[in-house]
Amino acid sequence: MKILILSPHMDDAFLSLGGFVSRLSMLHDFEILNIFSYDPWVLDDFKTTNKMENINIRKKEEMLNASIAGIKTNFLDLPAGWKERGYSKWQTNVDRKIDKKILIEVFNYLEKLVAFFDLIFSPLGIGGHVDHKLIRGIACKLTLSKIFYYEDLPYAVEKDFFRYVDNFRKKQCLLNHVFFLNNKEIKKKEVFVRNYKSQLTKEEMELVMRYTRGEIDHKISKTSSEIIWTYKDNIPKIKNLQDYKKDE
Repeated sequence: MKILILSPHMDDAFLSLGGFVSRLSMLHDFEILNIFSYDPWVLDDFKTTNKMENINIRKKEEMLNASIAGIKTNFLDLPAGWKERGYSKWQTNVDRKIDKKILIEVFNYLEKLVAFFDLIFSPLGIGGHVDHKLIRGIACKLTLSKIFYYEDLPYAVEKDFFRYVDNFRKKQCLLNHVFFLNNKEIKKKEVFVRNYKSQLTKEEMELVMRYTRGEIDHKISKTSSEIIWTYKDNIPKIKNLQDYKKDE
């Protein structure tokens, strides 16, 4: 089976689906597509005056995790919305005037890819990041029988950030599936998370793992798991991938 993960930035896929990838990467053909990978944002301790140096720091982190997981990762190198495309803040709606060309370019690119993949994972848009919402908006116009949405981490840690997806989940009639993770997969995900040193503080890394382990009150499942949202007819497809073994 061929699985494509749409990652707005160079960390979203592994932060949100690192356990899922760990479970299945030896059984299926994975590919991560980092769409807005022209993104020089890094924590102050890593920041240089050269944008490309900052971007390359991020790419090295992403490629390290892809190497550990044994999967492909590609970069479209489109400019990130916050500052790089003219948005004044990251939590905002997609501006079709600003992003007219990018909307067409990304849609056309993904439309051609759909036929080559069995399952496609898109950000759900928790937190309201403009880049995440742009990708989600395109994903829901593709072949819906292949589309699944992941909870965006680290944003899902904040209960209030779910308000950005309430209307979308209702309009799309999405159902959730709890993808259980065993101890080995939790440990592997923690390795992925801690490799994003330029993106997350130690406290933020721990919050991502606490959410994954079900230790944050508003998570719908108090288990070690990643929550995947999709359409009713797609639920059996994700259940077939589960095959949960507690301590393996």
